Amino acid sequence: MEAGTLKLEDIKDRIQNLTPEEAAEEIKAGGDFVLLDPREPHEYAEAHLEGATLVPPSEVAARIDEVAPDPHQRLLVYCRTGNRSARAVHQLQEEFGYDNIANVAGGIVEWQE
Repeated sequence: MEAGTLKLEDIKDRIQNLTPEEAAEEIKAGGDFVLLDPREPHEYAEAHLEGATLVPPSEVAARIDEVAPDPHQRLLVYCRTGNRSARAVHQLQEEFGYDNIANVAGGIVEWQE
């Protein structure tokens, strides 16, 4: 089922959500992961997580093979508040078969708090 036909609450129930603290621990531990930021360039310029790859929302589907070619590699996705990233995580799971992917709930807003 496409992300556009589900309510955001339903999408969030179908994906793995990490708190900013859990995501920070995972990032600090290192390893082979991709940190994906599906926001607009001006938002990324205002604030972003170190090491994140910016892929605007309209480009996620077209560029995911370039950014994270292995659908089994760990992928952490965040946005401003966790909503766009939740939709991106759901789309990547459902349409592209990514199976080791998580949304940073609350996004960079909660991360900064």
